[in-house]
Amino acid sequence: MDITVNSTHLNSCGVNAIMISISSEEMPMKKPTIKIIAKDAGVSEMTVSRVINNPELVSEATVKKVLKSMEKYNYKPKMIAKILKGRKSKTVGFLISSRQEFYISPFYGECIRSAATALKDFSLRTLSFNLLDTLSKSLFVDYANSGLLDGMIIFEGTFQEDITEVLRVNNIPFVYVGETFQENSDIVSISSDSYEGARKGMKYLINTGSKNICFVTGTGSKPSYIHRKQAYLDAISEANLEYQNVIETERSMMGGMLAAEKLIKQKEEINAVFCFCDVIAIGVIKRLQERGVTIPKEIRVLGFDNIPFAKYTTPALTTIAQDTEKMGMIAANSLLKLMFNEPLENTNIIVPTELIIREST
Repeated sequence: MDITVNSTHLNSCGVNAIMISISSEEMPMKKPTIKIIAKDAGVSEMTVSRVINNPELVSEATVKKVLKSMEKYNYKPKMIAKILKGRKSKTVGFLISSRQEFYISPFYGECIRSAATALKDFSLRTLSFNLLDTLSKSLFVDYANSGLLDGMIIFEGTFQEDITEVLRVNNIPFVYVGETFQENSDIVSISSDSYEGARKGMKYLINTGSKNICFVTGTGSKPSYIHRKQAYLDAISEANLEYQNVIETERSMMGGMLAAEKLIKQKEEINAVFCFCDVIAIGVIKRLQERGVTIPKEIRVLGFDNIPFAKYTTPALTTIAQDTEKMGMIAANSLLKLMFNEPLENTNIIVPTELIIREST
């Protein structure tokens, strides 16, 4: 720091005093504030707040600008300062994977809402990270490594070993929603009874007179894929039916349309289509109707999930309902027990399903 002696003068006590000046270029930097960060990044203070608290609501380019300014000024929000002193962040993260048609799967929308409501009762806020977005995944890792997360709920489709490793290394408790794990696994999971739900649906189709039933499922080896396919095969075997047809496709409405197109090209006499999920079923119905097939008169269609859209399709979709609200509540309560070091009676929680009969069958 450059110090320049300007002059000496007599102060009020008659003692010589020295006047000094400090080079403005080397003045100590002001304590950074949101206002300073906003001005440097060229955004509003509200935007800076959103980047800190809800980055998923801000564009990737804006997040990068704000983070760059925060790093430049070594800005640490009050929350981070408190955490550095050993306090909790009071934040729980949700890990999701967006899909082709939806940012959040319709099935998990209600589940997430239920979990967030339950956590709010304990004054915990929630923050969602989309693992199919590079920046969002990077933010998740930063939050986890910085102690900004007290717990995590991982929603089906987002299980990755590197993610769970980040959580374990940082001692962040987590639960998994949507899939089951092996009995000896230490991962806490909450899922619906995929096998019994699928058997229930297949028995219903068979009892309504369907003999040639096609099963349209997703691609991969998730437990739910395996369990529902096995239930389909077991129901056919128990009913002494000969026809089996499994079509794998993308788990989306477009995937359902492509599966229906493949089914039409096979030129086989079928009575019903059982779909792994409602989203696929909606696509199947759309393409079959476009090809002149009358549902359910010619082909019955059954889904799985009971997403909100299911009752608004034409015809309204018969489906196997998963109690997503209950699953979300159980997930939140299980996570809270882990966060407060309370014992869990069951680490593999299975929630029953229900057959919802509508117009598509």
